[in-house]
Amino acid sequence: MFNLRNIGGKIAELRRAKNMTQMELADRLGISYQAVSNWERGNTMPDISKLPELIQIFDVTLGELLGEESEVTKLLESAAQEQVEEYMEDHSVGIKEISEVAPVLKPAQVGNILEKAKKIDWEEISNILPFVERDVVDRLVLKAVDEGQYNDLGEVMPFTSREVVDKIADKILEQKGDCKEIEDIAPFISRNKLVELAEKKYQQSGIASIDSILPFIEKETIRKITEEEVQKNGLGAITPILPFIDRETIDKMADIILEQEGDCGEIEKIAPFVSREKISELAEKKYQQAGLASIESILPFIEKETLRRIAEEEIQKNGLEAITPILPFAGKKILSKYIIEKYL
Repeated sequence: MFNLRNIGGKIAELRRAKNMTQMELADRLGISYQAVSNWERGNTMPDISKLPELIQIFDVTLGELLGEESEVTKLLESAAQEQVEEYMEDHSVGIKEISEVAPVLKPAQVGNILEKAKKIDWEEISNILPFVERDVVDRLVLKAVDEGQYNDLGEVMPFTSREVVDKIADKILEQKGDCKEIEDIAPFISRNKLVELAEKKYQQSGIASIDSILPFIEKETIRKITEEEVQKNGLGAITPILPFIDRETIDKMADIILEQEGDCGEIEKIAPFVSREKISELAEKKYQQAGLASIESILPFIEKETLRRIAEEEIQKNGLEAITPILPFAGKKILSKYIIEKYL
């Protein structure tokens, strides 16, 4: 990277050699004297459009002005003279050189340089992308995907238009057939496109084929897919995606499961994701239908107040020993109350 302090010192040295004041140099360049002062203090670097004028005024080469003769200064000089394309045709320019000149080039110039590259390493050029016009980045990304370059696309997505990101998602899924391939770019894909891709892929290959993009899919879409999957393949099929299903949907499923299966053992599979209120409601309902043994599998998930009511009722019906299964989950208050009422 250019050493601004050294460049500023060189400009000051050349200006004094020409017996010019900062104001006189600024007038020649059509800029403020504060700009010249900032150059010489090493705070900023001259705009690329001013470099040809500076080397003409001081009668030096760009390499002499910048303190080095290298591929970087030659590239910068060609850019200053609006001859980047011609230069690129005759020279091999690496990402290192582009990275060094990018901050002082115009976005279109950086784009022209990058478009000449035969293969793009997105991770390597990610620091250049803020200096490139968005439509140029879009073209580069589409070119890379068409050529089968998928690695590190996540690095470039923040600089790519949403429209093109959606196109890329379509292309990748079409070519690779696997949502895993679009996981890295999923945060940048539009909601509508993600819904479209998820529903399409689910219908083609089932729920396992979309698990990698579930964190980015709208809850309503996950709800629809979940309900369809349960109808097709039962509760066990959705176990891998439970963390992504909203609580309202899971509560609704718990109602359906208990109604269809009549067994809390099935609810146990999803109990950590069911709301405490719903678990307690179902527990009381099932207890009234089939007794304490029917809810033992979900006891760890029931609210203590519900457990207390069930325990009190069970003691009245079947005595103290009947509530033994509840005690590890209900705490000491239930038993203490019974002992106080009976013995104290």
